Amino acid sequence: MSAWAQKTCPPYRTFREEGVKITIALSKKSIEFFKSEATKRHTQYQRMIRRLIDVYVDTYDKPLASRSTRTTRKRTSG
Repeated sequence: MSAWAQKTCPPYRTFREEGVKITIALSKKSIEFFKSEATKRHTQYQRMIRRLIDVYVDTYDKPLASRSTRTTRKRTSG
């Protein structure tokens, strides 16, 4: 596993999940970035995008209350 994957993918993600093929339009800038980074890391750019999305889901797929970083302000009457 690459150093990038070790930093971005939790260890419990080592099993392979069922894949679903989709069609998505991304900006040319994004694709160029991922292709360049994938070449540097000797991996496939689509795999990098897939891992990035999986890490995002793992991070944000939690109940709203446990991930909220907003603080509530008390309203002052006036």
